Amino acid sequence: MVDDLDVRGAELQVQQAIELDPNNSWALSYVAVQASRRGEYSKALEAIKKSIAGDPVNSYRYQDLSGILYYGRKYAESLEAYRKMLDLNPGITGESLRLFKAEVLLASGNPQAALAEIDSEKGNVAEGTGSLASGEALLRALAYDNLGRNAEAATQLSEMEARHPKDMPFAIALVYANRGKMDEAFGWLDEAYRLRDNGLLSIRVDPLLKNVQSDPRFNQLLNKLGLQD
Repeated sequence: MVDDLDVRGAELQVQQAIELDPNNSWALSYVAVQASRRGEYSKALEAIKKSIAGDPVNSYRYQDLSGILYYGRKYAESLEAYRKMLDLNPGITGESLRLFKAEVLLASGNPQAALAEIDSEKGNVAEGTGSLASGEALLRALAYDNLGRNAEAATQLSEMEARHPKDMPFAIALVYANRGKMDEAFGWLDEAYRLRDNGLLSIRVDPLLKNVQSDPRFNQLLNKLGLQD
């Protein structure tokens, strides 16, 4: 799933795991996350609640819940699950985790608060795990665009395209999609698919891609990824 974007192959393997152990919390969590990526919100919530019931102090299960709620546009509930994750594991690190609150704030229409959150998270990534550079660049570009700070947004995007064309194609596509530049967005989405950027796994439900999701080319990409039947 993560390295090859083989959605159907991964789903078959997880189904085998569920058949062998119906209460396995990791397999249930995977079922939940993947259901949310397909837009099957009720199925996702049912599976993640069952997963949490079997492993109630695992912080990563609340990470999964917060993501599912985010895809369902339940932003306040998503942040509540995110806080539960941090309560269980205050030292949790990783760029995507530490910047998730900023992403939710941005999707919910509060770019100024998102910028403040990005600034507050500097230094909260453990030494040796890398910097916030890539995720920060994306979220700053989106926030600056939404605030009308065009020159700053342009600087962020230019740096992403110049320095990270091979490892951030999906992020670059997000910025163009946010600007309503569909040809550029789909050009970078195609590049993301070619490079197997796993950011694509959530494209069907990602709130930051709402402009792209209404484009006729979107269904073609979903079919290539195996994200719709």
